[in-house]
Amino acid sequence: MTVFVFMVPSVGSILQLYSYSHEQEINHMIEMQGVYAGYALSACHGSLHDCSLRVEHGEIMALIGPNGAGKTTAIRVIIGALQPMQGRVYINDIDVTDVSPYKRKVGYVPQTLGLLQHRSVEGNLLFPLEVARVPKQRHERLAVIEPILAFAGLTELRHCLPKQLSGGQRQRVAIARVLTQGVDVCVFDEPLASVDVITRRRMRDQLADLLRRAQKTTIFVTHDPVEASIIADRVAVIDNGRIVQVGTFEELQNNPASELVAELTTFDMLVRKSTTST
Repeated sequence: MTVFVFMVPSVGSILQLYSYSHEQEINHMIEMQGVYAGYALSACHGSLHDCSLRVEHGEIMALIGPNGAGKTTAIRVIIGALQPMQGRVYINDIDVTDVSPYKRKVGYVPQTLGLLQHRSVEGNLLFPLEVARVPKQRHERLAVIEPILAFAGLTELRHCLPKQLSGGQRQRVAIARVLTQGVDVCVFDEPLASVDVITRRRMRDQLADLLRRAQKTTIFVTHDPVEASIIADRVAVIDNGRIVQVGTFEELQNNPASELVAELTTFDMLVRKSTTST
């Protein structure tokens, strides 16, 4: 089941929306502490068991692991779509465990991207502002999205419908809409999973560039170690509902904490060798 979380931006967040300075007054971070969530406290498929993870300000953290390891459950807990049975969730060092998803200032991009198919690129970016009725006038809303369209390279495509765009262009629209919401942190749930290998290769490079320029604290869920190594600053490996290792991809390659970590990073190394040899 796809969960759509549309943030309602405040006036202050809109005014500060396009400020991407490293010197932020607030330390935008994400943290889970000892979280148990899912179907039961026992070892169920996809549930979390004493799961702890911290993503630092401005960091892109990839979350990888086998099917049923708990990746989707973890992000549902972070965005507020699933209440943990035990443990706490912090955003910006504030306990948000019992806070509504709409008040967490977390931007969520599902695997399907969640674009409104009947609305243009411009209309998709305007939608969160229209829901919030902030600003009140249409010309003021257009002024808000104008720099974001330029930032994402979408100005010339503003009147196109999603069906008229390439996969990479739709990806950029999804990210731009998250930025329009004035969020502090972003969560991506395997946004490249449904595209072919050649397109994925091009899109992941574009996505990595866009995320780094946006300087948003980000969790990026993927099943592809190659994708994780290219897009993320650090990688967290989850298995059986627990984070088993966190580090740069090179650290995981050089000092794997488990057979799973070794298998994932070795697979990436083999893929890289096969890619360079062709």
